[in-house]
Amino acid sequence: MAGVLALATAGLFAVLPKPESPYDTFGVSKVYGSAKDGMSWEANWTGGEYAWSEDPWVEIGSHDIRYRTNDGILTISGETSRIYVREPNKKRQWTDVEVTVYAKRVADAGVPYSGIVAAVRTNHGVTSDLESAPCDSRGLTARLRFDGGADFGKETSHPTTVATKPVPVFDGGMPYNEWIGYKHVVYDITDIAGVAGTRQELWMDLTGGKNGGVWRMLASHDDFPYSGFGQVACAPGVSPSLAYVNGVRAGSESGLPSISVLFRADSLGENGLQYKWASVREIAK
Repeated sequence: MAGVLALATAGLFAVLPKPESPYDTFGVSKVYGSAKDGMSWEANWTGGEYAWSEDPWVEIGSHDIRYRTNDGILTISGETSRIYVREPNKKRQWTDVEVTVYAKRVADAGVPYSGIVAAVRTNHGVTSDLESAPCDSRGLTARLRFDGGADFGKETSHPTTVATKPVPVFDGGMPYNEWIGYKHVVYDITDIAGVAGTRQELWMDLTGGKNGGVWRMLASHDDFPYSGFGQVACAPGVSPSLAYVNGVRAGSESGLPSISVLFRADSLGENGLQYKWASVREIAK
C-alpha cells in the first residue's frame, strides 16, 4: 500500500509522511526542499484593469505605478515598482528562502540595474518609513539586469548599494517579450572557523516553465563580516560589512530586519513588465 509501512510483527500500520512534491503550486520545479513548518506565499493575481488583488501578504511601496492583474499575470506600468511580501501580522520574519518569479520584459527606459530583481533579508520601509529607519533598509538583492548581466547587491543604507561584478548572461541586453524564470536563493552558511555568513544564488530558466523548467545557476556569492562587502554605514558604529544572517541584526530599528521580500523594478513603460507564478518559500538547508 503506497505511503504505508506494514509492521507485521506488531500487527500495526504506521503512516509515512507524504513526500514533498518537487514542484510548487504553479508546477515550477523547486531547487531546494521546503523547511518544516516554514512560511510560504504564492501569488494570486486575479482582478481587473489596474487593480490590486486583496492579498493580506502584500504591500505596495510606491504610488507612481499602475498594476493590472488578470488570469494569473501581473502587468506593471510606471517609475518605481515596489512589491513587499510579508507575514500579514508583521511579526514573523523570513529565514532561508527560495524566491521564484517568471517575468517578461515589454517596455522600459533601459535602466541598466533594473530588471528581474528581488531583495531579501530586508525590512525596507514595511514597519516605518525609510528615512526614520535607515538600518532596516538594508538587504540583499539578486539582479537579472536589463543590460544583460547578472549580479548581487547589498544595500547598506538606503539608497546606497554595493554590487558584485556582473556576470554576462544576454548579449545585447535582456530580450523582450520572452518569459524568463528567476530564482533568488539565500541561506545562512558558516566558514571553517564557525563565522556566520550568507550565500546568495541566482538561477534562471529559459524554457518558459515547460515541465517545471530547466534551472541553471548563473552565479553565487558568499558574504562574511570580514569580506569587506559593504559601503555606507546605516548608523554610527554599525559596520556596513556586517553579514545579514538570520536573527538579531545590529542597528535594526524595528528588531524585524528580515520581515519582507521585495520585488522591484524601475522606469517601466506602459504595460512594461509582466510577472507570473511568483512565490516565496522558506527552505531547508
